[in-house]
Amino acid sequence: MKSPRNLKISSLSFCLPLCLILTGFLFSSCSESSANILSVNASVVFDYKDEKSLPETSLSVFIQGEYEAQRADFLKITEIEENYSWNVYSPVIFESQNKNWIGYSSLLAPEDKVIKNGEYEVLYTDAAGNEAEEKFFIKYNEEILKSKPENVRKAAGINLSEVVILFDKNMNMLFYGTAKRAWKKNSDILKEYSRAFFKRRILTDTSGTVVIKLPIENLIEK
Repeated sequence: MKSPRNLKISSLSFCLPLCLILTGFLFSSCSESSANILSVNASVVFDYKDEKSLPETSLSVFIQGEYEAQRADFLKITEIEENYSWNVYSPVIFESQNKNWIGYSSLLAPEDKVIKNGEYEVLYTDAAGNEAEEKFFIKYNEEILKSKPENVRKAAGINLSEVVILFDKNMNMLFYGTAKRAWKKNSDILKEYSRAFFKRRILTDTSGTVVIKLPIENLIEK
């Protein structure tokens, strides 16, 4: 068996997966309990840079721990078939709705590869050296990988919901949610959000396991 190719991740520069973007962070104190994984929340993200390009792919993985999230020390996510892995030395840790979450949202595919359908495994190590592991699966319609933005809804082959994110010229978020019925054109948005400069539409399936980020649009008429 060939050795895993480890992709070291140590920076906390990240964008949380769609379902966690607006989650409030409440950090907890440490405890002496052993590591345990209650569930795995995994999403494959398709990121379109422009209207002509095919999507880049990344993986978002968050585990629900049984005990306080601050005990998290290390995560290793492995793609089983080709045996490559991501080592996360500085996982994002937070508590939301009385659940403890540990993970990372920008696990980029190795060079010349995409995030594949199939079986993955996450290994969690807490600060005391206790370990827990859990397997999970990624599944999506691979036609997405060959589709331009204009055709991606059809390629996905599933029902997709859409949210809109508005940003100012410095990419600070001004709005997140379903587009308002009154927004028939960009000028309608600017009447309500005068500082808005960019718009991005995000498509997701009902479970949040498929996230499609359409290209960023400029709201200002040229």
